[in-house]
Amino acid sequence: MWRGICKRVSDIETIIFSAILSGVVTLIINITIFLLKEKSTNKRERKIQRKEIFINRPEIDIIEFKDYTSRTRYGINQKCDIELFVAPIENIKVDGNDKYSAVYAYYNTKELLDKYNWCCAIYTFENKGKTDISTLYIICNFKENTCIFSLSHINESMENNFLNYSYCYDRKIRINEKIVVKLCYHKSYICGGFFSAIMSIGMVDENGCCWIQPWFSPNDKVYDSRRVTYRNFVDEIRKDTAEECFRRPYLW
Repeated sequence: MWRGICKRVSDIETIIFSAILSGVVTLIINITIFLLKEKSTNKRERKIQRKEIFINRPEIDIIEFKDYTSRTRYGINQKCDIELFVAPIENIKVDGNDKYSAVYAYYNTKELLDKYNWCCAIYTFENKGKTDISTLYIICNFKENTCIFSLSHINESMENNFLNYSYCYDRKIRINEKIVVKLCYHKSYICGGFFSAIMSIGMVDENGCCWIQPWFSPNDKVYDSRRVTYRNFVDEIRKDTAEECFRRPYLW
């Protein structure tokens, strides 16, 4: 009799264990299916969101271009929203031999600051995108041999051997709003690239997204804007990477 009772107890335990195991397996399967569906949904939503951000991105269009680069002094006194001088670097001095060494840029200031030999190109930018621009930057891409300076600080910047590769226009540019940009050059040192953009237009939109738009100054050619990470954007506007390359020239 006891043998029969033990057998029935064992059968009941087996049934209970099987039921529990089946329930656990079913739960695991259901959770796995739910997580996979959630992951797929999130991935699809992120893709849609990225597409929407791209469609609504800020985009600068050059709607007017005045090329005075072959005519000295023409237009250099015209008041513009952004006024910059594109300066060739004559020499670089690295003061020290470690990663904290100071880097100084030298310019032919006597020749470059002679406004009698200046020329310029004047651009009217319009935000043709579908998003307001919170902050706009003019960025120099040829960092090994070219800097840019605001006309309001050009003398002290060059005389104090500063490196500078960007200018910040810290005003909102709404959709369809226009600003005027002037790039000044010494007539003997007009910097431009045939196959690559010497400048870029950097933008931070109202959503905090960062965008770069290649600009083939002193011509009026621009490419479409593309989104970049915040870190890459900061690398473009700051001088740190260029200074490291001047300390270790093989990095260029």
